[in-house]
Amino acid sequence: MARGGCVPPKSAPSAAELRRLGDPLDLIARDHMRARCIHAALRRIAEAQSRPEDDPCAIARFLRDELPPHLEDEEAGLFPVLRLRCLPEEAIGPTLDALMSDHTRERLEMTRVGALMVRLAEGGAPLEPPEVADALSFARTSLRQLIVENAIVLPLARARLNRRDRDRLLRAMVQRRGLDALMPPSVAHPVGVVQ
Repeated sequence: MARGGCVPPKSAPSAAELRRLGDPLDLIARDHMRARCIHAALRRIAEAQSRPEDDPCAIARFLRDELPPHLEDEEAGLFPVLRLRCLPEEAIGPTLDALMSDHTRERLEMTRVGALMVRLAEGGAPLEPPEVADALSFARTSLRQLIVENAIVLPLARARLNRRDRDRLLRAMVQRRGLDALMPPSVAHPVGVVQ
């Protein structure tokens, strides 16, 4: 199999799927659940305790196709509006700063970990101890930030973001993936929303 052959091209969701998107905070929460499953599979593979459903190709695809726009959804969309909407006593700044730092580390590691998963999927050499350590560190860091995002960031966002904020966030998420042409006009270009 050709190098990288286990990772097929990106596939776009159907127009019907996009119409059912709903609240962008629900989408982020769903992304978090998917990430938890992916990172648990990564951990099992790294520890040589994988299950039949633990697919290194799926992990590589997630790291290449799904995680980068998700991080951008948070960094360029959710976090800035949350900084504006949260009350001073909620002191969200340090939490978001720590998450941004984790995201930076995650970006540096995800390409390397994805390449390890492609190698495994294509029948390459098993992971060496330093590679196992890298994969486990990546999974731990990612899971830790998901806990913070689910326990602190998303509940605050649900309380503080208004409908207009959520529409802007959803529109940016869809545009970031190049799918805005498939969105209903009310979401792709909401009336009265200044860009």
